[in-house]
Amino acid sequence: MIQGNNRDLVDGELYPSVLDDTKLGYGCTGEAVLKTFTIFNTGSSEMSLNTITMEDISDDAVSKYSLTQPTSPTVAAGSSTTFDLEFTFAGESYDPFSRAKVLVSNTDGEDFEFGVSTTLDIAQLQVQLQSVPDRKQDSIDLSTLAIGTTLTETVKLVNLGGCSADIAGTSIVEEIKDGVVSSDFSLVSAPASTSLATGESALFDVEWDPTGSSGVYTAIAQTEVTNGADFNFTLTGDLGINTESPTPAPITTFDWGADCEAGNGAFTKTLEKKRSYVDIGEAIPTGKFDVYIGLETQDNEDLDVWLFDLDVNRTTYPEGKALVRYCTRRELRANSGVDCGYIGQSDEPDWYVYKGMNITYSGWFEGSEYIWIPGSMTKTTLQMKAYAYATGTATVTYSWAASCLGTPFTSYLPEKDIEYVGTVPVGLADLTVFLSNDAGEDVDIQLYDADDTTEFDVGAAIVAYCGKESTCNFGHGLTDDAPQSGYYDSSLYIEYSGWDGIIDPLVDLDTDEEVTDNTQQWPSIYAGQETITILGLTDRNLNIYSFGYKAGQATVMYWWTLAETLDRAGYLTGRA
Repeated sequence: MIQGNNRDLVDGELYPSVLDDTKLGYGCTGEAVLKTFTIFNTGSSEMSLNTITMEDISDDAVSKYSLTQPTSPTVAAGSSTTFDLEFTFAGESYDPFSRAKVLVSNTDGEDFEFGVSTTLDIAQLQVQLQSVPDRKQDSIDLSTLAIGTTLTETVKLVNLGGCSADIAGTSIVEEIKDGVVSSDFSLVSAPASTSLATGESALFDVEWDPTGSSGVYTAIAQTEVTNGADFNFTLTGDLGINTESPTPAPITTFDWGADCEAGNGAFTKTLEKKRSYVDIGEAIPTGKFDVYIGLETQDNEDLDVWLFDLDVNRTTYPEGKALVRYCTRRELRANSGVDCGYIGQSDEPDWYVYKGMNITYSGWFEGSEYIWIPGSMTKTTLQMKAYAYATGTATVTYSWAASCLGTPFTSYLPEKDIEYVGTVPVGLADLTVFLSNDAGEDVDIQLYDADDTTEFDVGAAIVAYCGKESTCNFGHGLTDDAPQSGYYDSSLYIEYSGWDGIIDPLVDLDTDEEVTDNTQQWPSIYAGQETITILGLTDRNLNIYSFGYKAGQATVMYWWTLAETLDRAGYLTGRA
């Protein structure tokens, strides 16, 4: 038997855990992490150990570990011995995961193996205009100037990563004006060689002294990081003809508009060749319906669009959980440690249901790709990213449908009893109500016709589960576990998630990770999340109730589309 952190290791388990010290943890370049493991002889006779060895899981992993052999090669019955495993973070910023297998055997031919891993943390730089603090930017817009004038702006370089950044300097590496190399930007007080700890910043001044004709000037600046990846950012400026008629600043991100409104927009994004994947605009917020985002390179160069969920455990997923992402064959290996998402490996269009959102991906199309979430409300904060195969400019087009998101609220769930959630008034179109037990326990969402109290005070049940139809308000025949739909009173079309809750195929509820066990052929079920959708215009008052199998709190989200007869003040009202 072998223990780490006083916990038994499982023979053959190659997926490390922080609980038993097989996941050695995060570290910065130049740091080392040491873990001690204990070998117990649980037999009745003396045990002689062979030399402990290691094998690569990720490329060249073993070379980064230092293994100290046991303090004693023989272990008496009932005794133990220890060995140390040390990892030194050498700074491989483009391959941060190191996974290896440890093999322990004795002279009797008994083998024991387990996996270990480490993750390199790195500096994560960003720049901000000192005049607009705390706003993340990768493109600094130096506004509009009149011909013959000069502008100086102070820029702040911030380290938001988990490790210090050793900076050798910052410089202008490329300038372009109308496709021609120019030299109109300069760093007046570029930050000297310095080390920025996490959260620290350095200020420097950028001067823009345009000498040519009117138009847009662009420069790429680079901060050289000696213990990590170099950081590139863009400087842009628009030289107008005069101060009375300046050229508008370029749009560089999304504008999602006001609530309850449809919209669309477009902007351009400069992509660098295989440097890294970069954010496309700011995040997509919750509460947007039928979102479509397309990227098309102006010179038909290839790119990949990716999508990440930001509302996940950021310790497990520092950059968010990948939903759409292309991975190489090496990265697709189960032991690579790379989060490859659920779709994105095929050159054909593909789709995936994630937390009730219909994520649709165009597949690989050289120079043009899109992600679409048809018929769904964004329930988590999403970030689109792009990876370019050549330097160039991409046009980003986006749109969303008119839909209103009500203010989420909480509702108390008694144990094994119904609880009033809220009333749906007359005049809402295509309403969806999403009920989520905050503790992940099983919950049933219920729907009643509040205007029909001929038999029950709560109203006639439309969606309501109970054991025997003859003894309680049973509902409208929606009794199965599976998702289902049907008409009520020939006027309202009801869609319901089913008693089992929202289903996301092949996703583990506890870890948000894709299920790789081929023996599990059924999807994962979110028993603590259920939805009801009422298509068309509500023509009567409807009551929403919940039934909790354990007491606790539930979060309620709801949204609807617009109709000419919609009362804009007709929100779902509930008890907080």
